[in-house]
Amino acid sequence: MTFGLLLTALLAPAPVAEHASLDVKAYRTWKIELPADPFQKVSGTIPIPHADGAGFLVEPRGQGLAIDTDGDGEVDRELNGRKDPDTQVRHARVVLTGKATDGGDLRYPVRFKDEGSGWTWAAGGALVGQVGGVGLQVIDLDGNGSFHDVGRDAVVVGGTGVAQFLGETININCFKSDPSIKSSLTFLRKTLWAREKVEKLYVTTFVTSPSVAAKKANPWTSGAYKKV
Repeated sequence: MTFGLLLTALLAPAPVAEHASLDVKAYRTWKIELPADPFQKVSGTIPIPHADGAGFLVEPRGQGLAIDTDGDGEVDRELNGRKDPDTQVRHARVVLTGKATDGGDLRYPVRFKDEGSGWTWAAGGALVGQVGGVGLQVIDLDGNGSFHDVGRDAVVVGGTGVAQFLGETININCFKSDPSIKSSLTFLRKTLWAREKVEKLYVTTFVTSPSVAAKKANPWTSGAYKKV
């Protein structure tokens, strides 16, 4: 399944839109650091919508799970999982398939874990691709089958392995053309419209409430940024 991700350069002199083809990739080992815990308790279905229903049936079966992997309403696979000898946590993986609600092919990787108090699940893969030569990994962090929920899904840009909440994308030349901390801060301190955009992005990304935002120091005038 291929998705089109539309990234709009909000701060360019003229609006610029760039499309990326992102393909589903399942991860055998999860190495991405996420901004929030994605695991949800297994409770009857994995709620990923598809053409034939609102989710995929899953039920306890001994120490493992029985799951409907193709969305026809009948369980067709048993997952016993593998117990880590060091942590004693049981892990399992599966890929759900079928027809998407838009008529395309659905392929959704899922990972399971049982830490001793019951099975939980989370997305076990990402949409991967490139924009302008920069790698992207988009994760369905909230587990609803979509990958575009601003503030709830997550994205990894480049090869950092650290995801941030999916949010507004801004495009400023000082960050792209021979970027440096000194030149970027000089430009932002002198350019009100660009500074306001960056400050807004900072607040919506890292600040959890207006009351917390009011207590935050201004990043452009605080002592931490004066020496460049």
